[in-house]
Amino acid sequence: MAQNVEFNCNWAVEVDGVVEIKMETCELPEIGRTLKETRTGSDKQNFSTSTGLLEAIDIPFGKHIRRGEISDIKVFWDWWKAGDTDKRDGAIIMLDQQGNEVYRHPFYSAICSRIKPPSFNSEDESEPATFTFTLRVEDIDMEI
Repeated sequence: MAQNVEFNCNWAVEVDGVVEIKMETCELPEIGRTLKETRTGSDKQNFSTSTGLLEAIDIPFGKHIRRGEISDIKVFWDWWKAGDTDKRDGAIIMLDQQGNEVYRHPFYSAICSRIKPPSFNSEDESEPATFTFTLRVEDIDMEI
């Protein structure tokens, strides 16, 4: 299957025009389309290939949080609870070291398909927990 690329930089996730959360990790998957082959008659050499539908795109995110830093993940928890009828548009924004936007990937008709709430270790409260969620998007673009 597709090979994922993970960048060592900061990301922000914008939903419906509002930056909801800044993330430490975002894995941008390879994006593909189904291929459709059309053959004419029984001639195995005479065929054409065209692109079909865009394959489903799952984009996982991760954020390190400490106790008391739960407020910015609640929007994704509520979105996940709403189910697959709550489709939203947004963008994945790559940020430089100063927090300025470098480029963005607008996405369309996304649902929050998977969520993993953070688990905290009560023996070491200095260790951050990781909150992860996955967006399934119907289409994605790139703006520089």
